[in-house]
Amino acid sequence: MGNRYVHEVAFGLAFDLGTAMSDGARALELDLTAVQMRTLRAVSHGPLAMGEVASVLKRDPAQVTRLVADLVARDLLVRTRNPADGRSYLLSLSPDGARVFQRIRTLEEEMQGVMLRGISEKDLGTFVAVAERLMENLAEMDGGAVD
Repeated sequence: MGNRYVHEVAFGLAFDLGTAMSDGARALELDLTAVQMRTLRAVSHGPLAMGEVASVLKRDPAQVTRLVADLVARDLLVRTRNPADGRSYLLSLSPDGARVFQRIRTLEEEMQGVMLRGISEKDLGTFVAVAERLMENLAEMDGGAVD
């Protein structure tokens, strides 16, 4: 790999993808950040509790509370009582949120098409397997300490 480190490539890819998604959202006049789009994506799979959303986003629950409050205020998410636990709420897409998410999904598909140009199925499979293993390895770190 020469003088490049894996983390530099990973940071570069994450930054470029986030920038491209934000630029695409702006072009579609969606006025959403990358993390707001990820939140809508997480909830698009079905109702989720706030803690589940925080886990999917790998964010602090307080950050997610503020993020969700904004999306609820914009009528993109709906908060309903959790029938299994009356003390908590479930989040789901509102009708407007579902329409916006469909536009995000189209943007993601276009982005993926661009990203995968010239990449074979074999190389893509290898990349996904290696990236997943890198994430697993990082998840095993104890508070940032390297064994």
